[in-house]
Amino acid sequence: MQRKDFYIEYYNRTNRFFSDKIIWGKKEREEAWRKGQGLTSKFGRKIFIIFQYLILLLCWIPMCFERELWVAIPIAILCFLLQSYITDFSILKIEFLYLTYCKNSVYCSVLHDIFLGSYAEFFDQLTRYTKKEVTGYIFIGGGKFYGKFRAVCRNKTKRIVLKFQTNCTIVIINKKKFVVKGVLTSKEHLISEIANIINTNQ
Repeated sequence: MQRKDFYIEYYNRTNRFFSDKIIWGKKEREEAWRKGQGLTSKFGRKIFIIFQYLILLLCWIPMCFERELWVAIPIAILCFLLQSYITDFSILKIEFLYLTYCKNSVYCSVLHDIFLGSYAEFFDQLTRYTKKEVTGYIFIGGGKFYGKFRAVCRNKTKRIVLKFQTNCTIVIINKKKFVVKGVLTSKEHLISEIANIINTNQ
C-alpha cells in the first residue's frame, strides 16, 4: 500500500467517530450519540488539524526575534498534543501504524483488518473451526495497536480471550496463557493454530 493511500484510509476510518453535523444543541448531540459519534464534528476536526500543525510550525518564529521567547515552544507542543488527541490525527502515529501494517507478517495483517473493522471473515472461519467449543467472538478492546476479543463459549464456565499483537497472538483459556508466534504463512495458518489451542485445552 502506498503511504498516501494509507493516510487517506486512516483519515476516513477514524473520521467515522466524528459527528456528521456541528453540535449546536440537544438535537445534534442526541443524533451523534445514537450513531456512536463524538461531540466534535467532521468539519471541526479539519479545522483542529489545520490549527494543530500551524501552531507547531509558527511556535518557532518568536525565537527568531528574541531567544528568551523559547518558552512558547513547550506551550505550543502541549497544545499540539492536546489537539492531536482531540482529532485522533498525528503524523508520527500514522507513520508508525503504516510501518507496522505494511510488514510482511500475518499478525500485522490481522491487526490492519481489526483497525479497519473488516475482521468478520477471519472470525467466521475461526468460529467454524472451533464450533464445538465456541458460538462466536466479540470485540472487547483495542483497535490500532492491538485487538482483544472474547469467545462466546458453549460451556459457560469456560472463559476464552484472544489478544492480537504485532508479533504474536495470545490465547487465554481460564487464565492459562498460550502464545502463537513465529513466522506463519497465512491467516488460515493462524486460524488453524488458534483453533488447535482452543479445541485441545479445557
